[in-house]
Amino acid sequence: MSPVARGIVALFALVCGSVAVALFAVVGGWDPTVGLSRWVALAVQRPWGTGALGGLLVFVGAAVLWLALPAAQGPRATRVKETELGEVAVSLDAVRGMVTRAAREVRGVRDVHARVRSRETGVEVLLDLAIHPDHSIPDLGEAVQRQVEGYLKGFLGVNVASVRVAVHQVVRELPRVE
Repeated sequence: MSPVARGIVALFALVCGSVAVALFAVVGGWDPTVGLSRWVALAVQRPWGTGALGGLLVFVGAAVLWLALPAAQGPRATRVKETELGEVAVSLDAVRGMVTRAAREVRGVRDVHARVRSRETGVEVLLDLAIHPDHSIPDLGEAVQRQVEGYLKGFLGVNVASVRVAVHQVVRELPRVE
């Protein structure tokens, strides 16, 4: 969750908590009419501030509602082939597994985090790599791109729109002490 979303949720929780405390105080015997009449008088004296506060609360409520709704999801599979009997498709999870396997076969790659999206022009692959030192990052990135493209075209027959590679970590293997 982004920092802005966390802030909105925190503000909403603060408002809900304040209302809950006020309700418990009423149950405990507090008479809010005296204090409430002062707040109403203050709100009447400052309509712009009251309107701004009302707008903020509407915005926070709408934002929390938007955050609570599930995100729209794109296609969960990519079409591989169209035959006279129908369509042959492969799930994006299966494609992601194949991409991860293909990238790990490249010498120098330690770990792979893959994301796959289905596009009109083919499959878009985004890779975050952890690599071993002593490898040229540009050469290793290109080797991974070619390996993934060849693997997907060879096994699935899908068009690869792009393979974006980002190295997020260079890992040095420490020798084991026995």
